[in-house]
Amino acid sequence: LERRIAEKLSRVANIRDLGQAVTDLAVQLFDIEFTGIYFRDPESHNLRLVGARGLDAEEIREAERTAWERHPGRVIRQGEPIMVDDTREDSSHRSVTSPHRRVEIRSRCYLPVNSGGEIVGTLGLASSRPGAFGDSHVEDMEFLADLAGLTWSRLLEQRRRETRDQILIAAGDAACERSATAG
Repeated sequence: LERRIAEKLSRVANIRDLGQAVTDLAVQLFDIEFTGIYFRDPESHNLRLVGARGLDAEEIREAERTAWERHPGRVIRQGEPIMVDDTREDSSHRSVTSPHRRVEIRSRCYLPVNSGGEIVGTLGLASSRPGAFGDSHVEDMEFLADLAGLTWSRLLEQRRRETRDQILIAAGDAACERSATAG
């Protein structure tokens, strides 16, 4: 299992592929209707839903728009997982299904995605069934979340290197042009 996760994430070449790979793995591993992985955009600090399963386009827009106010934002701010066995019996009312949702969510599990000691995102699973998540889900999700965080960091570093290289090439081209016109 761990090797399969590591192999799939090692082949990821961009953020969209990372979101797709994580949601595909989550569905395969957990047989859950709804998955989502959010990452904090390094420039804007908004939470971006880079991968989702079980949501239509409107639900995805709403989930991303309200992410800081809901479980994904709480997990990032508090650094702690959130598990809700049954949303109808959640006395703290931490979990309410959005009115835009087609299906009532009865159980949820959200974990932080870490990279380099920093929480960079949130991995979430949700189900219309109460009590859908147990300790085995959390252990497997932690491994998936950890590798997703490492992959996120690798992709950001790759993007920084490519941007730096483009700047260096452009500066070199500009210097060649100046010396050609000066000579």
